[in-house]
Amino acid sequence: MVAIIAIPVGITLHTVHDPATIRISSSNPTPFGYSWSLLLFVIPILVIGVWFLPSEQVQIPKRAFWRTIWILVPIGFGLDFFFAHRFFEFKNSGATVGIAAPAIGGGVPVEEYIFYFTGFLAVLLIYVWLRAIAFEIGQNQGRHGPG
Repeated sequence: MVAIIAIPVGITLHTVHDPATIRISSSNPTPFGYSWSLLLFVIPILVIGVWFLPSEQVQIPKRAFWRTIWILVPIGFGLDFFFAHRFFEFKNSGATVGIAAPAIGGGVPVEEYIFYFTGFLAVLLIYVWLRAIAFEIGQNQGRHGPG
């Protein structure tokens, strides 16, 4: 699955012979851009978790679901807390709400921590959603025979 995206992207990028230079004309070219980008997780969480799963009466194994969240989210938080200062620079503070969350080497935007929570939650909900769809397809094929 990764290869069907990675190979065409690699071929396309390999054809670039004269890369463009980006000139940013503003000190804040993406006002609240990082904050708004979290909607990439929040919208699927709302649609799947609030609308789809209840309307389809999908049963989530709640204990396993929340255990998974309670394991993965602290790991993501730990990555930010211990290593963000080594890998990230947050030069455009206007791209965030301006609230610094604790981290070694200086604070990080609170969006970093929200990213891990909403990201893991969205991925897990998408998994549950896809599993429900696959189960329904399997049930329908079993009732109607193959093909």
